[in-house]
Amino acid sequence: PDVPSSVAIKALRRWAGELEAHGGRLIVAGVTPAARRILERGGLHDVLGADGIVPATDRVFGALDTAVTRGREWIAGRS
Repeated sequence: PDVPSSVAIKALRRWAGELEAHGGRLIVAGVTPAARRILERGGLHDVLGADGIVPATDRVFGALDTAVTRGREWIAGRS
């Protein structure tokens, strides 16, 4: 399906928590508007932060490029 299930949301929450516990973070890229609404309802917006959900784009690897940039900015901000 095009939208995440409750099992997927729970797994993402768990993964984000594990990464955070070890000094990392999760950024989800390529998210459709419908999937974003479900992720937000599942509380992932609160877990991942405002920049932790990257919308899908029409450009090949566009969302991935944005996620990598956000990750690098996050790392730079920790230094």
